[in-house]
Amino acid sequence: MAGVQVVRKLFAVLFAAALALTWLPVFAQATQPQPTSMEVLSAHAFTNLVETGDVSIVFRWSVHYEGYSEAEYSDNLSPASLAILFNMYDTDGTTLLRTTTPYVYAPFETNGYEQGMASFYFPASENLTTDQGYFIQIAQNPTYFTSANTTSYTMTGTDWQDDTEADMAEWMLGQCDYLLAEYPDVTLKTATDIGIVFSTLGAQYFLAAIPGIQTLCPALFYVQDILPEEMPTSYDSTLQDQYSIRMQTSDIKRGADRLGTHLGLQGYAVLGFGFLIACIGTGVYTMKKGWGLEPGLVGASIIAVAGAVLIGNAVFTIVMIGTLIAVIALMFTFVGRRA
Repeated sequence: MAGVQVVRKLFAVLFAAALALTWLPVFAQATQPQPTSMEVLSAHAFTNLVETGDVSIVFRWSVHYEGYSEAEYSDNLSPASLAILFNMYDTDGTTLLRTTTPYVYAPFETNGYEQGMASFYFPASENLTTDQGYFIQIAQNPTYFTSANTTSYTMTGTDWQDDTEADMAEWMLGQCDYLLAEYPDVTLKTATDIGIVFSTLGAQYFLAAIPGIQTLCPALFYVQDILPEEMPTSYDSTLQDQYSIRMQTSDIKRGADRLGTHLGLQGYAVLGFGFLIACIGTGVYTMKKGWGLEPGLVGASIIAVAGAVLIGNAVFTIVMIGTLIAVIALMFTFVGRRA
């Protein structure tokens, strides 16, 4: 009789895993089409901003898909933060100095493609030689493209001129005009009593797209004291979008993506399967301890909700809710009896 119960428990775990896998294909990784064009549109180097001898190289890039609608960016393309890489090479064209990825800013509604800003920072300790023809490369991640292409921009002498903090503020505000032409509904700068600075949307974007910009060029930001206001009662998906974007560059997401590459899945699939195992394991553990099934189901509920909040992806949230329902049903059906 005990052997039959063990078999039933094992079957419950395997069946729950198989059921979850029927939902996970929504995250399946697929080869995506080639962009119409890729290029670095402009670049500039700024020196001695944080410490004497440091170098910050900022550039505006474009990965263009002709005629794409907002839905097509999400349905046909993986996030640009996964599919596109920015590399900086030494003047020999082979020595890799830095790597970064595009920032996926939800208000642009392009899944991280079209135009954006990025940067490479070198502290004084790295002794980067100024006024050199370094290469800024846009590369396609071979995991997402059948034929991974690259394109490069060679820095020139004019890219190293006018390199003070005031010059950076002027140059960055000029780039906002180019981005406004690309995204007319997203205003990135605004007029204040101290001059032109980043708007609220601009500050959100550039703080993520160019890490440390608030330290490199504080003149781009407007600081004021305000009184807290009553929390609005209307709700939308803004927080979900912020959470989803936050995960794109996190260590958790990068680790899951690396593991998913070996399994032929995206990182969200790996995270979802991990949370599923944790939910089932909680129920099994409490039953083994003789505490009954109810504490395990409470623990599984906490794990599922925590996973949905952590990831912030709408589809992932639906999957976690479905997973929790499946776990509850299977636990009661196969292991709900008490000795």
